[in-house]
Amino acid sequence: MITLRPHPTDDVTFLSYLETLIQNQVKDYKPKHLYLIRLENWFDDK
Repeated sequence: MITLRPHPTDDVTFLSYLETLIQNQVKDYKPKHLYLIRLENWFDDK
C-alpha cells in the first residue's frame, strides 16, 4: 500500500485521489519500480 504524507500546504483530498490512482495502477500493471516526485512551488508567482 502506498501512503502519501501531506505537507502543511498540500490538498489532502487531492493526495487521497492520487493514492487511489497510484494503488490501482500498481495493482493492474505490477511495476518492478515506482518513483514519485514531489514538485514544490509549482504554482508560485512567476
